[in-house]
Amino acid sequence: DEAGAEEQPAAAGGEGGAEAAGESGAAPAPAARRQRKKIAYADYQRIGNMLTRHLYEKEQANEEVKEEDLIAWYMEQVEEDIQTEAQLLDQHHTVQMIINRMIEKDRVILVYRQSEDAMRPEGRVLVKHPNFPVDDPIAAVR
Repeated sequence: DEAGAEEQPAAAGGEGGAEAAGESGAAPAPAARRQRKKIAYADYQRIGNMLTRHLYEKEQANEEVKEEDLIAWYMEQVEEDIQTEAQLLDQHHTVQMIINRMIEKDRVILVYRQSEDAMRPEGRVLVKHPNFPVDDPIAAVR
């Protein structure tokens, strides 16, 4: 069970992972597409709950949240822990992968509206799934 849990964000590493690598500034080389990033299940839950709580709070304030704004908000939350540019890129890539997984596999985050610019998919508006209670363990919403 633990081994499968560690690979959760890597599941989004197919098409979404290549896009995430490109968006974070890393070269989307063919080798990067096959690279699987693993994070601990506890980290996935912690970051996922931070993201869904933020989406919930913004929804309560009647504010839209674009994917790029959600990523920027998360990066501000962890900026004290980041010492190098490599750590910055790694954190950005990690949160992008988690968001993609939460949209595509767990369906905890929904795409409310696609980006108006096809060249900037991070401009899509995201919302928390209405059936997902904030701070609950993340599992696929049915």
